[in-house]
Amino acid sequence: MVQFKGTQSEDKIPQWLETIQENSWEAELLLSAVLLFGLIQTPIYLAEWSNHVLSWETSPFASLVASFIKGLELLRVGFIFHIIIRAMWIAQVGFSYVYPKGINVGNLKFKGRFRSELERSDSMVKSIMNLEKLASIIFAVSFSLFGLLIGFLGYILPYILLSLPLANNNLSNGTEIILITSITIYSLLSFFVFIDFVTNGLFRRGRRRAMLFYPIAWFFRIVTLSFLYKKTLLTLISNTKGYKRYIISGSLVLVVILNDKPAEFLKEYAIDTYAANTKNGFAQNANYESKRKPDDLLVLTIPSDLMNAKVLSIFLKDQSILSYRAPKEEKEDSTKRGNFNITTNANDNEFYARKKNLHKILEITIDSIPVETSEWINTTHPTNYERGFLSYVNIEGLSPDLHKLRVVLKGDTLSYSHRTDSLLANIPFYKTN
Repeated sequence: MVQFKGTQSEDKIPQWLETIQENSWEAELLLSAVLLFGLIQTPIYLAEWSNHVLSWETSPFASLVASFIKGLELLRVGFIFHIIIRAMWIAQVGFSYVYPKGINVGNLKFKGRFRSELERSDSMVKSIMNLEKLASIIFAVSFSLFGLLIGFLGYILPYILLSLPLANNNLSNGTEIILITSITIYSLLSFFVFIDFVTNGLFRRGRRRAMLFYPIAWFFRIVTLSFLYKKTLLTLISNTKGYKRYIISGSLVLVVILNDKPAEFLKEYAIDTYAANTKNGFAQNANYESKRKPDDLLVLTIPSDLMNAKVLSIFLKDQSILSYRAPKEEKEDSTKRGNFNITTNANDNEFYARKKNLHKILEITIDSIPVETSEWINTTHPTNYERGFLSYVNIEGLSPDLHKLRVVLKGDTLSYSHRTDSLLANIPFYKTN
């Protein structure tokens, strides 16, 4: 029978809660499996929605959505580890039923340190209990990390809301001063909150400090949605002794701040791999719309490796792999060319300027023979909605044979992470008729 508050001492754990604690692994496994399936699907749909709705936005809200997706991926990794630990726990429980005494050291006849290691090893029951604790901690910490990341996004949001109006040149001096002052005060208060977090409550321990700091902490609790992770973190930290508690809080901060670094590393690796394969003349599925996968690197594509049409369409992605920044005050007859560089955001004027100057800086050849392209037009990719440029080449005169399309930058540089290469694409295709 469930015992409610008031029927016994609140310090004593009621029987119904002990029963739930003992059998929590059932709910954890079921919830992990269901949420893991949702966490695999949700980032995909959310990324598609973001690319479709925010693909032409120059605001930072697209970055917030991307960070939220990173949080979901972080939560997914935690659930995967939880399921692995729970699988080990189930295996140990099964073995404990078949072999309740665990390892029979005498039958092995090991000597020396090998025997002493086995004699000192944990019993089967203790191993099961350790795995039980580890699985429960991983499950709780996964939710806490997700909550921390969402809280970090909530912390960033006021910066965005205060900074966006500053881009308006028509602001009065008074409004601009108010916005800049608000950002400065918010940054200063954030510094105190950060120090309090990494020191596990430095400003909450003295009576006077606690009184002064409480309004600040209350405000940031709302901004950072601390109800998602506060109790779990405080429980974990308060039951950890010594310097380890500072390691925990510091590690959580690093995980939240650096959560996108592995993704950046993988992206740089993909860019370097693409550049090397392009330079060596390897055919890459990423260059063919009929073969590419949604997560393949998008730089430049043609419809297929088998072409039976009279016209070849070429899609060139803008932004994350390359961007063209036109020289300032460039005249119509100017022969100056801008630079290609990695970037993440640009306003629409720069986008249109890049399109206007593409014919000046791109050299497109088929079988080493320069070809004329139609005017480049603004478009979005048909599957992932990333914006870019589209042009067409007449290939009616090509013979039914293997041909190679090459797209090169004329005298400019394309930055692939820490290296430079002028070759954008090297795509073989077969003309069927």
